[in-house]
Amino acid sequence: MSNWTGNDTGAYNRTESINKSHDVYFKVHNSFSGSTDINTFCKGITYQVNSVYRKTTCRSFNYKGFEFVDSWPGALSGPFVMPSDGFKIIIYLIPMNPDWDGSSLIDGDGNTIVFCGIRNITSIPDMGDVNTVCHEIAHGYGVAIGEYYTIKMLVDFTGVQPSYKVSSLLPADHYWHTPEHTNWLVDPMLMPNPINPRFCWLSSFIINSGKYRTTGPDLPDLDNVKVRVTVNGKPIDKECDVSVWRNSKLANDKIGVFKPDDKGVITFPWNLTSNNKDVALSDNFRIIKAFKNGQWVVNKGVSIWDIQTAYIKSGFKTASVYLA
Repeated sequence: MSNWTGNDTGAYNRTESINKSHDVYFKVHNSFSGSTDINTFCKGITYQVNSVYRKTTCRSFNYKGFEFVDSWPGALSGPFVMPSDGFKIIIYLIPMNPDWDGSSLIDGDGNTIVFCGIRNITSIPDMGDVNTVCHEIAHGYGVAIGEYYTIKMLVDFTGVQPSYKVSSLLPADHYWHTPEHTNWLVDPMLMPNPINPRFCWLSSFIINSGKYRTTGPDLPDLDNVKVRVTVNGKPIDKECDVSVWRNSKLANDKIGVFKPDDKGVITFPWNLTSNNKDVALSDNFRIIKAFKNGQWVVNKGVSIWDIQTAYIKSGFKTASVYLA
C-alpha cells in the first residue's frame, strides 16, 4: 500500500494511478416497472457510491445497466478462494421490508451480490439507499463481518461496579468519542445514514487490500491478546487484578483475572467458542476492569476491531492495544 498516504483516522489521499474498478449490474424487481426514473436512479446510486469509496479507497464502480427480474437468489455458496479484484457487483433493488434494509453474499463466481430494500424509485436516490449499498458492497471485501453497529450501544452485564456502558450517541462517550474512534462515527458500516459518509482507517485498509477474499480476515493469535492499560498516562500498577469479561448476557461470563507487567500490559485469550475467524469478528467486545486492594482503578473496553487495527498497523507482527 505504499502508493497511499494517510493517518490513524483513516483519512487517505487517493492516488489516481491505482484504481481497482468493478462493473455494476442492477436487477430491479418488476414491482418497480412503472417507474420512468429507473435508469437515472441506478446511475445515481452508482455515482454516489463512487463518491464515498473514492474518498479513502482504490475502488471504483462502472454502471453497466439494469434489467427487470421477478425474483432474487437465496443463499449461495461461494468458492473457497475468491478473486480480490475484477469481480462484478450485482445489486438487486427489491421492495422495502420494515424489518430489513439490505444484505449481501458472494456467489459461486466470486461476485458480490447486494440486496437493497427500497421504498420507491425517483430521479434522485435516497441517501439511505446509497448508504445501504455502500455498506453491503464493503461486506463483500470482508469489512465489519461481525457488524460494527453491534457495539454502538452496549450494556454492562458483569454485575461489577462501576458499570461500563457504551453509546455512540453520547458526545462524551469514553469509547466512541476518542481520537481512535471518532472517524468511525461517519463510517457507513457503523451508522445507518451518516452525513458526509467516509470509511474509517480499518474499513479502508480492508477494502483496498482485498486479502479477506483470498486468505480470510487479518487477525493475530487470539489466544494471546495484549492490551496495555494506563491511568493518567502511566501503566497500571503490577499489583492490580485485571478482570476481562466477554460482553454477554450470560451470567459470570468472565474470561479470567490477569496481572499486568511493568508496562501495564496484560495478556489474555480472546476466548472464542470456535476457531473460525469470522466467528471471532462476531464475538466482538471485551470489558476490562482493574482493582487494587479491592479499590476500582480501571473500567474500559476493547473491541475485536481494535485488536485487528493494532495487528495490521504493527505490520502483522503483534496486536498490542493501548487503552489510555
